[in-house]
Amino acid sequence: MDGHASFDLSGKIPGLTLAGTDGAATVGQGSGVRMWVTGGSLDHADRRFTGGEAVLSGGFQLRMADRSTTIDHLDLDVASGELRGRIDGQAMPLGTLDTDRLHVTSAAGQHRVYFSVRGDLRLSEAAAARLNTALNTGVFASGDVLMEGDVALGVPLDRRLASDLGIGYEAATDASIQADIQRGAPTDLGLGLI
Repeated sequence: MDGHASFDLSGKIPGLTLAGTDGAATVGQGSGVRMWVTGGSLDHADRRFTGGEAVLSGGFQLRMADRSTTIDHLDLDVASGELRGRIDGQAMPLGTLDTDRLHVTSAAGQHRVYFSVRGDLRLSEAAAARLNTALNTGVFASGDVLMEGDVALGVPLDRRLASDLGIGYEAATDASIQADIQRGAPTDLGLGLI
């Protein structure tokens, strides 16, 4: 599995910036980071996409005034939407992304399908408390939207994947795919080909 991820600050917390670390790229003048998916899996069978995991490379540093904190070792549980990682070396659930809907894309002839999770990253109670301590503030609360996330999981197209998408393998390799599917629901993309 491969792919990419991006996280952009929601802009709801004045003075908060971020910078990529360990190979993650900073974009938008301190408002976003881009990183790679370096491992994981996508669980699917019987035309249902039920979960999996995406392991992300790099991390980011959040800054507020003269304080900073580092978040790294990120991985996303596709079934629960939980984004886990470390804040200054302490492992914890960071928050959740809504993974009920997956956006599916593939270019004609590409032989790779991308399953994207997009949405707000809502802070866990543990992450909100740790960020408040690390940044010497009280602005973070459980359930707050810290960032907008987009995690795209790239999966090689094979006959089993095409079957679980509800399309023939040849049709899947010859056409572009643009569709949204519900995680856990029966999938039939026969009409989602472009």
